[in-house]
This record gives sequence, structure tokens and C-alpha cells, in this order.
Amino acid sequence: MKYYVRRISVWSVVKITFLLNGIFGALIGLFIGFILLIFSAVFTRFGGYMPPQADILPTFAGGVLSVIFLPVFYGFMLAIVNGIIITAIVVWLYNILAGALGGVEVELEATKIQSSAPPPPKPKPAPDVKPVQPSPTRPEPEDNNPGEPPKRSEGGVDV
Repeated sequence: MKYYVRRISVWSVVKITFLLNGIFGALIGLFIGFILLIFSAVFTRFGGYMPPQADILPTFAGGVLSVIFLPVFYGFMLAIVNGIIITAIVVWLYNILAGALGGVEVELEATKIQSSAPPPPKPKPAPDVKPVQPSPTRPEPEDNNPGEPPKRSEGGVDV
């Protein structure tokens, strides 16, 4: 079956891309902040820019601030600029072009949905019941007539 995507809701796409771009921006900012932290500590100390008796704390503090500031900055910039503005413009342009050209063709295939419920239990076969045999130590009384009830109860107690 072929279907055409004629229109996309701008807000539904912007919500998803805002969240994803914010997360990716924060991760990229965290990575860059750690790189700057390492490079600032290494190159400042061993690059000849500071005398050996100088303290490395101001440079290290700048690297730590970059680890805090850059994830927030990159996350905010990617979420706002790319996640909202650029995505909204692209979806708006798609809706205009899809109205004029017909949209994107999508081919879908129907499949059987398998239920996740377990199959119903199978009925248990009836147990093999053997007829009760009279006890060999106590013989059956001879006066049992077929029309009369037995003189013994089911529990084996004489009546």
C-alpha cells in the first residue's frame, strides 16, 4: 500500500528536535569542556607560558568553568537555533512544497500482529481410574443383590 505524507505538524517535530538538540549540544559541550580543561592545564604548565614557581590554579579554574559553561551554552544554542528555528523553517517549507508537488511517497506493508498473551492452557487429560478391587483379606459378602445398595460405605467401614 502506498501513502503520501502531505503535511507535517510543525509543533510535533519542533518538540522532538528541541529535546534531541539540547541533549546532543550538552554532550558536545561537555566533551569540548574536558578537552579544554586538559589542554589548558598541560600547555600552560609545560608550554613555557608560566614560570615554574607560578600557580596553576587560575588556569585549572578556567578549564573547570569551561566544563560547566560550555555544555549549557552548546545545549542552549543547538536547542534554540537548530531545534526550533531551523526545524520550523524546514517543516514549513516541506508543507508548502508537499502541497505543490504531492509529498513524500511511503510504502507500507501489512503484517500479522502476534499477541503477547500466552496461549490458553490445554485441558488436562482425565486420570486413569481403575475400579476398586475387593480386599483379598476380607471377602465380599455373598448376599449383595444387584438392586440393593451395598452394605459397606465408600470409606470401607461396615454398615
